Amino acid sequence: MRERILTRRSHIHLGRITTAIYLGSGRKTLQDSLLNSDVILTTYETMRRDWEEGGPLFKVQWYRVVLDEAHHIRTRNSQTFKAACEIQAWYRWCLTGTPIHNSLDDFAALLTFVRVPVFMKKNQFDFWITRPIKEKHPYGLKRLGLLIKGICLRRTKKMIELSHPLPDRREKTTWVELTPRDRTLYSFFEKEAANIASGSYRYNNGHPNSSDRQNNNILKLINFLRLICDHGEQLLPRSAVEIWSAEGDKIIDWQSFQELQVACDRCGLEIDNTQGWSSIELDISYTPVICAACHASTRGNGTEIEFTYPDNSMLIPNGRDSPCFAAKIRAAQQSPKLKALIDNLRQEQFLTAKPKSSVIFSSWTKMVDLTQQFLEANGFVCARIDGQLSLEGRSKAIKQFNLDPKCTIMLATIGSAAEGVDLTAASNVHLLEPHWNPMVEAQALDRVHRIGQAREVLVTRYVTKDTIETYVQWIQKEKLRLIQQSLDPQNISQVDTNDRRWKVTSQKHQSVAKRS
Repeated sequence: MRERILTRRSHIHLGRITTAIYLGSGRKTLQDSLLNSDVILTTYETMRRDWEEGGPLFKVQWYRVVLDEAHHIRTRNSQTFKAACEIQAWYRWCLTGTPIHNSLDDFAALLTFVRVPVFMKKNQFDFWITRPIKEKHPYGLKRLGLLIKGICLRRTKKMIELSHPLPDRREKTTWVELTPRDRTLYSFFEKEAANIASGSYRYNNGHPNSSDRQNNNILKLINFLRLICDHGEQLLPRSAVEIWSAEGDKIIDWQSFQELQVACDRCGLEIDNTQGWSSIELDISYTPVICAACHASTRGNGTEIEFTYPDNSMLIPNGRDSPCFAAKIRAAQQSPKLKALIDNLRQEQFLTAKPKSSVIFSSWTKMVDLTQQFLEANGFVCARIDGQLSLEGRSKAIKQFNLDPKCTIMLATIGSAAEGVDLTAASNVHLLEPHWNPMVEAQALDRVHRIGQAREVLVTRYVTKDTIETYVQWIQKEKLRLIQQSLDPQNISQVDTNDRRWKVTSQKHQSVAKRS
C-alpha cells in the first residue's frame, strides 16, 4: 500500500513520489487526487474543518499519518486534538521538539493520539505519571523518563552536530531601568495585585464566582506589569490607564474592572494573551484572547491563516475599546527597552564592515508595532511576521528578509514565528521580554540557530530590573530543570534504551519467523 503522509513538501524530492496539497475552500474537488497520490499535505485547520464536515480526510484508511509540530494537539478539549485522534491510520507518528509545553498532559495527549497502550486514557497517565510527580515521589520523574525513552526517538542538537556541525550560540542579557513615571505606574498595579493575592482587599464577598474573578483580575494585573516593562502605559488598555490616572485615592472599582477590554491575540494593540500559572503542570498555563472579527475572518476566509492556539482561546466581543477598530499608534517616547535595542542594533550593523541581520521577537503585536515605528524612524528597513499575515504574506516577508540587502531586520510575534520558518539569514536574535514558556523561546531561537546557519549566533535578552520579568526568568529555569529531569533521568542513556528496543523487536520477528 502506498504511504500517504501529512508532512512538509520541502522534505520531499520532486519527481520521486506524487503529492497533493489539500487546502482552501475548493479542496473537496481534490478528493480523486487524494486517492491517486503518495503523499497528502494539509494543515491542522483544514484537518479540523474536514472533521467537522465529515470530509475526505476522514473517509480513508491511511497507511501512515504524521503530525509535524505535533504539540498543536496538546490540548485535549480542542477540536484539533479530537480531529487528529479520529483520523484512521495503520501507523501514527508525532514530530515535535517540545513535547511538554505547559503541563504533563501536553505529552499525555500525544500518547493518546499515537495510541500507546495503557496511556491512551488520561486517567491512566495521571495515575502512573502525573500523580506521583505532583506528590513529589522520587520515582515519578523516573517513570516519565523511562516512558519517554521507551516510545520516543530523539534527535538532539548534539546528534545533529555529528554530521552537520552548528556554529556557536552566545547569549547575553541587557538590563534596563523603568523611567520614574513607569515605575510609579508599575508600583500602583503591583500593589493592587498584592492586595488581591493576600486577601486584604474585600473582594466580592459571598459571590459564587468570587474566586474565579479574583484569579482573573490578578492575571490581568500581572500582564499589565509585563506590558509596563516593555513600553509603559503605551501598551496598556485605555481603561487601565484611566484607572491609574484618576484623581483621588485611585481606588479601583473591581466590578468595573471585570469589564476591562483585554486585547486580541491576532490583531494586537492590547494584551496578546492572558497568562498565569498552575502549581503542578510544570508551572505555566495561558489562554490566548481572540476578538470576534479575527475569529470570523480567520475561520472563514480561504487564505488558511491559522491560529497558533486556535482551539484553546477566549473569544471576546468587539466593543468600543476593541483593538480591531483602534486608531494607529500615536507618537510615543521610546521606552528604555527600545533605546537599548536600537543601541545594540547600531553596534551590530553599523560598526562592522558588513551589516548583520537580526530577528526581533516580542509576545505582543502592539510592541512589534511600536518597535517597527521607531526602527524605521532610525533608518532601519524591516520585514515582519505576525498572526494576521497569510501564508503568502509570510513567504513574501521571508523572501524580502533573505534577498533584500537593505532589509536587515525581521520583526515577529513569538507565537507566529516560533515554528515553520527558516530565519538563518540572521545571526542575531533579540528577545524583548522573557516568555512564561521557555519552550516557545527555544523554538523561536531555533528558527535562527539551526542547520543552514553558517555564523555564530548572538542572543540578546532584554530584562527590566526589579520587576516581574526576573520572576518569569526564574519560572523558566525551574520549568527547564523539570523538563530536563524528565527527558534525561540519571543512569539511563538513550543508546541503551534504543539497543533494548531493537533487541526486543528482533526477537519478536525471529519468533514469528520460526512459527511460520
